[in-house]
Amino acid sequence: MEQLLFEAAENDDAIQLLDILQSGSREGSSLDIDCRNDFGQTALDVAVDSGSLSAAGALLDSGARAGSAMLYAVDRQDLAAVRLIMDKRTAEDVMGSLEKDKGCHHSCTFSPDMTPLVLAAHHNNYRLLKLLLGGGFTLPDPSTFSWASGVRQSSAWLSTYQAMCSPYYILLTSDDPFSAAFTTARTLRDVCWKRENYRGLLEEMAGRCETFAAELLDEVRDSEELEAVLGYSRGDQQPPYTTLEMAVDFKQKKFVSHHLCQEYGLLLDLPAAEWESWSRMYVIIFNLMLCVFCPLLCLIHVIAPKTTAGKMASIPYIRDLFWSVSEVLMLVVVRGGGGGDISRIARGDPTPAVIVSTPQVLIIVWVLGLLIEELQEIWYQGLRYHLSRLWNLLDFAILATYITQLVLRTIYCTWWGRYVTENMADDWVVQTNPYTFQPVMIAEGLFAVFTVLVVLRAMGICSLSRNLGTLQISFGRMMFDILKFITILALVMFAFSCGFHRLYRFYGSVHGYMCDTYGESSLKTVSCARPHGYATLLATAESLFWALFGMGDLNMLELTPRASPEGVLHIMGKPVFTETLGKIMFVMYHVIAVLVLLNLLIAIMSASYQITEDNKEVEWTYRRLQDVMFHRRVGLTLPPPYNLLVLVKDVTGWAWRRASPWQRRRDVGSYDNEEEEARIAKTSEETYKMVVEQLAKRYILRRERATNGTG
Repeated sequence: MEQLLFEAAENDDAIQLLDILQSGSREGSSLDIDCRNDFGQTALDVAVDSGSLSAAGALLDSGARAGSAMLYAVDRQDLAAVRLIMDKRTAEDVMGSLEKDKGCHHSCTFSPDMTPLVLAAHHNNYRLLKLLLGGGFTLPDPSTFSWASGVRQSSAWLSTYQAMCSPYYILLTSDDPFSAAFTTARTLRDVCWKRENYRGLLEEMAGRCETFAAELLDEVRDSEELEAVLGYSRGDQQPPYTTLEMAVDFKQKKFVSHHLCQEYGLLLDLPAAEWESWSRMYVIIFNLMLCVFCPLLCLIHVIAPKTTAGKMASIPYIRDLFWSVSEVLMLVVVRGGGGGDISRIARGDPTPAVIVSTPQVLIIVWVLGLLIEELQEIWYQGLRYHLSRLWNLLDFAILATYITQLVLRTIYCTWWGRYVTENMADDWVVQTNPYTFQPVMIAEGLFAVFTVLVVLRAMGICSLSRNLGTLQISFGRMMFDILKFITILALVMFAFSCGFHRLYRFYGSVHGYMCDTYGESSLKTVSCARPHGYATLLATAESLFWALFGMGDLNMLELTPRASPEGVLHIMGKPVFTETLGKIMFVMYHVIAVLVLLNLLIAIMSASYQITEDNKEVEWTYRRLQDVMFHRRVGLTLPPPYNLLVLVKDVTGWAWRRASPWQRRRDVGSYDNEEEEARIAKTSEETYKMVVEQLAKRYILRRERATNGTG
């Protein structure tokens, strides 16, 4: 009887199907309309999967459960079957039927946690999704699935997020598809480190969301729509930021490198509207002129910011250039802050000791301006986001090293006044004698590090050039590669250090004792001019490190004994086994550390460079636009020391306004401004939603025509 039921369902024989059901009812047999075949399919499943809609309608009218049948209809992308089931069953009925079947594991086709909407989103079928969403079907919350609960839960989590990455699902369920796509992509990339076994799939899903956002942006047709989309500021974000800033913050490189995003960013960054028509030589001359007149233009901006010359310093491109000029000038000042006249010091002639010189004052002013800029950025964007950018970490290192050395010098000048004399020769002696006052030496070392960091900070100007900017990105990636390589190399060095120290520690200890006591080593190949390279664990690690660069001393491996005045410590004969084993270990160390690991580092660095080179357009444009958006968001000030003048001007103006008798009138005006800003924000939101709706229609129409072969 059951076999006849399945055959009638497959052959779309509704009359025979009803006869079988009625005869089974008359005979009082135990025919179950929801019985399953060997593959876990019900008669309704077979009918829907075979396209037998008449039989499917008869089974639905007879009370068959439609849960798994809906999955088959969606999987076949059969709109007629889906409509048939939705006409006779509600979404609650279908989901309830699937919930009952969860614990049975009957189906060989679908996982227990599969739902119709998830399956339709996997197919990215616009008509199916719209039909199911209109019928009340919803996606499960991914947070309800726990990865630690087993394969079933992790598969359900992945399946749900795959559905959330469907472009049509995003368009049909979100008023802000760009924000939804960016958020989903970022969520998937954030969990990659927890799910390394699924990293490839998660990256592919995140890339799908990013590609959708870029394709949706392709539907923009004019500058007004571009401004409405990329310039829309979300008031629910703190601080509020635009679509483009959100894409940069969420590292949506493919979207940010889109030609329309670049065009929009360049409109904010270009120094002049005629920039595109300029020749290369004219651009070079223009940049050189900006560098030469940088101090003058900064002062004009401070005094008269509304003038044509004053407005030039407000353009992000020019401000970036001015910061680079400021850093280069600081290098000149640092170089000019050297010591005094060596010939006078050598003769011992009285030379006044200048505690605070002119270069030092200029450096202090510059560092103070940099500190003000860093505090302003932290105030506007928060410490966590601020420290996420490598350039800000470098600025922090510059400030930390200089302030620390300045504190040490202040202590030196204040507490140890007896060292500050009227003779620079005496002061020079204090600095060169490590036993007088150590903070002086530490301050000198920190100032040297400060000089190096300022030079590295000046490399920021390379980001203005496409070729140099790409090399700068490769340099940063290679630094991370070196850090990963150092981890492996340190483990190898530590392993061999322990072995060499264990093998040579007796001979090294005897060598040190004999040299200290009698001034003569117990080994012929090693002199007392320096300690044995393998006597201590630290000395062993140092010897192996320099051996990487061909500076290892092979005499340390030789153990030819010398007659010793200490009979107890006399080496009776040459330890051939120990010496041979040590040489073999040294060769093995070179093979592993030099031939294998160093060549591995070269290969890794080459791969990093090739990745950057292959994605040059995306990498550089993203990094450049990231800087533009960052400076626009935090309001990049003038470079030091001119930003101090702006600060003094702003504080003075604020104090004057507070003391002004017209303050109450200004307060009323500020309240009106707040109302005006709220009105503008509401209008911007309405415009954004209207433009996004038009973009969605164009995107859907284009995709549907391409699917049907008409576009």
